[in-house]
Amino acid sequence: MRLSSQIKIQADALIVEDEPSLSIALELSLKKMGFFPLTAASIEQAYTFLEDTQYTFDLILLDRQLPDGDSIDICHSLRNSGFKGMILMLTASGDTSSRVEGLRAGADDYLPKPFSWEELEARIEALKWRMKPELDAEHPHSEAQNEKLHLWRIDSTKHQVLTPKGWTKLTAFEFKLLSYLIQEHGTPVSKERLLRQVWGLKILPKTRTVDWFIGRLRKLIEEDPKKPTHIVNMRGRGYVFKP
Repeated sequence: MRLSSQIKIQADALIVEDEPSLSIALELSLKKMGFFPLTAASIEQAYTFLEDTQYTFDLILLDRQLPDGDSIDICHSLRNSGFKGMILMLTASGDTSSRVEGLRAGADDYLPKPFSWEELEARIEALKWRMKPELDAEHPHSEAQNEKLHLWRIDSTKHQVLTPKGWTKLTAFEFKLLSYLIQEHGTPVSKERLLRQVWGLKILPKTRTVDWFIGRLRKLIEEDPKKPTHIVNMRGRGYVFKP
């Protein structure tokens, strides 16, 4: 049964991977991060989704070698058509020439297999941070705010963040939480949303865990943790990051 053309399926990420078990795992990981992914097992199937105007993808995970060819052609095609979203290439080949070829084709990052899920999520968070101006074009921030935002930097490999206080080393979880708040800068994020998107919880317990971690981050990045200016609590709406 075909869906009515009037029904728009929510999807903002595309996984192009022919190995079923890895494809399922990638789908679960992206859902945990708050994406709504579709999966394709071939170049032909990927183009079917990419050419369907009902989908607008922000992220594409692109396996390099697929049954019907080299997916680098997809990367070339997307960039030539003006695609401004994130492209993360996945490959079993980690040699320098393959990485350079993928990056020159328009990929934003290149992740050799096998990889850890923590590294995958960290790389995606870093890409979301770098691509934020394009992905949020419909909701532009003030010039002054964007200027301040550019003073912050994220190092996903070392779990470090450059703040007005200098480089700050974080634990993996602190980094994940702060990265999420930064990527949503200017938008209040509720505790419930943080528990779902950062902690990955489906059943939300009554807990002060979020407040405790926010307190830790404030001690690390705020000039005066008791009078925070970067991670601000908006009563009834949640926490908002301000650069």
